[in-house]
Amino acid sequence: MDAFDKKQDQALDALFAAAKAADPIPSGDLMARIMAGAAGAQKPAAVPIVAPERRGFGQTLSDVFGGWAGASTLVACVGLGVVVGVVSPDVVLSYLPGAELGLGDDVFGLYYESEL
Repeated sequence: MDAFDKKQDQALDALFAAAKAADPIPSGDLMARIMAGAAGAQKPAAVPIVAPERRGFGQTLSDVFGGWAGASTLVACVGLGVVVGVVSPDVVLSYLPGAELGLGDDVFGLYYESEL
């Protein structure tokens, strides 16, 4: 090793000693930029999943039929259907003006007699 190399080694040793003596804590500005970059790279916080409240059978059934309004309409229609079904169509048609229907008449146009 010649004198030039020895002088370079001493300069490097002095540089390394100064680096060891220096405080390695980064500046506040650098830390703020690092934290801002990390916050932008993180996924958003997950929203906790809340279990739905337990509902009774009656509430679920009411929701199926659209609440009390839908359920009452359904009950009214079923009641009307039962009344019309129990009371013969002749009686129901007697309340309609101009409608005449006797027993055996073709109500829906589906009945026909074949000519054999």
